[in-house]
Amino acid sequence: MTTVELRASIFEHLNALLDDEEALIQLRDFLCELQRQKKVPCCYSTEEMKSQLRLRESDAVSGIGLSMDEVELKTKAWE
Repeated sequence: MTTVELRASIFEHLNALLDDEEALIQLRDFLCELQRQKKVPCCYSTEEMKSQLRLRESDAVSGIGLSMDEVELKTKAWE
């Protein structure tokens, strides 16, 4: 089945459910759960993130890092 055929089939099923409020609620809940499962969880523990924050703060106080102008130049190069 092609993507176009799959989409058409899904929309046909959706069209049949448009007047059924309970089915729409279940569909919404299912889609929200599916989307939640696709989100990548954070791969750092709270302690690791706090450690990184302390390190970055000390770098900033020490003047280590990039100025806003340098960051903007780098991001423009990505475009």
